[in-house]
Amino acid sequence: MSEMTLFQNRQGRAVGRAMTEGLSSVMPPRVSIRGNQFTLLDAAGERYAPPNPTSLDVVIVDANQIRSQIFYTEKWSDGMDNPPTCFSDNGVAPSKAAMYPQSRTCIECPNYEIGSAIGLGGRKVRACREYRKLAVIVVGDPTQIPYLLAIPPASLTNMKNYSQRIGSHKAPGTDRPLDVSDLITRITFRQGVNGILEFNEISYIDEELAQQVDHLWAEKGPALDHIVGRDDVPWEGPAPTGQVARQQPQPQLHQPPRSQPAPAPAPAPAQPQRFQLGTPVGRDTGTTEAKPSARGGARPGAGRPPGRPPKPQTVAPAPSRELQEKQQSMGGVGIPDRHPSVAQNDRPLDSGIPQELQRRPQPNFGVVEGKKPSAELDTAIVEAFKLQP
Repeated sequence: MSEMTLFQNRQGRAVGRAMTEGLSSVMPPRVSIRGNQFTLLDAAGERYAPPNPTSLDVVIVDANQIRSQIFYTEKWSDGMDNPPTCFSDNGVAPSKAAMYPQSRTCIECPNYEIGSAIGLGGRKVRACREYRKLAVIVVGDPTQIPYLLAIPPASLTNMKNYSQRIGSHKAPGTDRPLDVSDLITRITFRQGVNGILEFNEISYIDEELAQQVDHLWAEKGPALDHIVGRDDVPWEGPAPTGQVARQQPQPQLHQPPRSQPAPAPAPAPAQPQRFQLGTPVGRDTGTTEAKPSARGGARPGAGRPPGRPPKPQTVAPAPSRELQEKQQSMGGVGIPDRHPSVAQNDRPLDSGIPQELQRRPQPNFGVVEGKKPSAELDTAIVEAFKLQP
């Protein structure tokens, strides 16, 4: 029995299709830019080198309007060929086809925050990088299949400027804007820099290329959707256990449970009472009323504790005639014998105080301890407040 007869008499069971049912291909046929060289890879990962590895002529046939996020746990470099740890082409959450979804949504992922990775020159960047996925056909490629070309972050501005420049012109013989799909685009690498692409138009497409592009649009719509990630479905569950994550620790703000009231602050410890300078009131009871100071508070260390008998008041004599004449000669400006703001218990220092008084222990907090002053001490106090002529 010949091979032809054998297979003509057998019915296929589609076992291979059952093996791959529900398993989306993470990496479609694609163009690698690793090492500043173009390499074509098919869906199985087989590599094919184009005639010129540093320059590639393509027709851009499709693009995903939603930015793609791609995250690798290992050290990142432009043009990585292996499947990413996590990715998203839907703009909402990690892809259902991602190996290790890193977060419930992309916006919540720590790898999406600026500063989760360090780029060239020490710049703070995102560990999850933004790409723009294009579908291209390579001019001269005998397979005539569309490839994925993921434009890396550092090349997005060049791509945008190229597309806008082309769109500022009219297509030949029409009133519609010229599109990049109407042209052969040459993609090259910027000299001296790794992974930065530059775009330049070469010529209009010919009739053969136009038919190939139209065929892709008409017959290969699902294939193009898969290449650029337009059919991507968001992840709908928690990240798998044992995922490989490159997440930075996030500060946790402690908040008391809503069902329990926040604990009341502990009462401040009682402060010892301090006596303040004030105008004496109610001398019968010995209480004092605090008098505010001009500097924002009452001066501590003055006053008389409650219950202490009042001290005998000593009245200073009237200024002498010599002092009055001296004040008049100064235009009425003089220093009184006792300033009104000085309390009776306060004694200004003066060299005229007798040695006996200077040796006397000074009171604490304005409290005078001991017995009633003698007549000699009163006389010394009066003399201490006199101005020398």
